[in-house]
Amino acid sequence: VENIDLTLVSQSIQLMGFMIFIRWFVSLHQGIISGLEDQVWLNIFKIFINTLKFVGGLILVIFISTNILHFFIFQAIIGIVEFLILSFRTYSKFSNTTKANPTLKELRRIMPFALSVAYTSLIWMISSQFDKFLLSHYIPLKEYGYFALVVAIQGAVMQFSGPISRAILPRMVSQLSNNKKENMIDLYRKSTQLISIIIVSIVAIIAFFSYELLLSWTGNEEASLWASPILFWYVIGNAVLALKAFQYNMQYVYGDMKYQNISNTIYPLIALPTVYFSVIYYGAIGSAISWFILNTISFFVLSYLVHNRFVPGLHLKWLIKDILPVLITTSLFLLVLFSLKLDLEVLNRLETFINLLFIGSVLLVLNTLTYKFTREKVFMFISKKLQKVTL
Repeated sequence: VENIDLTLVSQSIQLMGFMIFIRWFVSLHQGIISGLEDQVWLNIFKIFINTLKFVGGLILVIFISTNILHFFIFQAIIGIVEFLILSFRTYSKFSNTTKANPTLKELRRIMPFALSVAYTSLIWMISSQFDKFLLSHYIPLKEYGYFALVVAIQGAVMQFSGPISRAILPRMVSQLSNNKKENMIDLYRKSTQLISIIIVSIVAIIAFFSYELLLSWTGNEEASLWASPILFWYVIGNAVLALKAFQYNMQYVYGDMKYQNISNTIYPLIALPTVYFSVIYYGAIGSAISWFILNTISFFVLSYLVHNRFVPGLHLKWLIKDILPVLITTSLFLLVLFSLKLDLEVLNRLETFINLLFIGSVLLVLNTLTYKFTREKVFMFISKKLQKVTL
């Protein structure tokens, strides 16, 4: 507001408010489409609409206008288009004989569950954004710009686990409601293995090669040196968070958010003062370490309680058989890798990125072969390809 006209700022914030309003209806229709297990179409549409939002927004800023109001107008238009397409798709999924009229009876039935989900979402939003709010005040703007790089990469980790969770939730609900609890548990465990493979492989490379990754991305040595130790703790914390999401999924499937509500009530009481003092005394690195520690403690406590509540006897199997193997494989891979004493600093930015991509791909393959479920899928895929080549 020191460099931009206040009227322009006010109009931009008004457009933000309008886009938030549109997003509510977009989320509602996305939930219906996901619930109908039409995720393939939904994911393709998300690719299309996000390309318009972000790539289109970038083109607008670079080639057409740097006026911030024009940017928000563009985003508001894309939001309206997104809502209209999703609305059309939603109602096209219902037959002409199907009535989808809202009733107070149905709203009353789901209200306790809906309010508990809303409560957990609100509390989590406050808790997860509190560190960013504090750091914007306690560190210089230049360093906060470096911190924004960490936030961008940190957030990207959750983009790999979120779609899988959204895909399995409707199926888990369907199986449990059809008295197929064993199938639901099997899907829960296999999806845990799948996300563990993906997340641990990605996070290991980002965390242990954080400096090289940041330098290859930005070309800024100062930013890379400042942000790399902070990225290490934040990205590992987000890996824990991705696994903690499974406890949310289990409670969601049973329609019982009791433990999540308790956790989200207690967590801020501990997290907010912890993060506050960490930021004041240690800055961004204190915030990062506290983020990791708080998520790790919450993960172990909540997973134990949720598993014992809904699927007694599952907890140790889930930790030892579904998560631990990929951690062991990754640790051994990193030990071998660092014993080779690779020197990536002699490479240029593109070569560094290609090498990191290759190392990450090798680790991903090794982790995929760790579990019987994914190993069988890989061998089946290779066998089919070989049969086609032979024919």
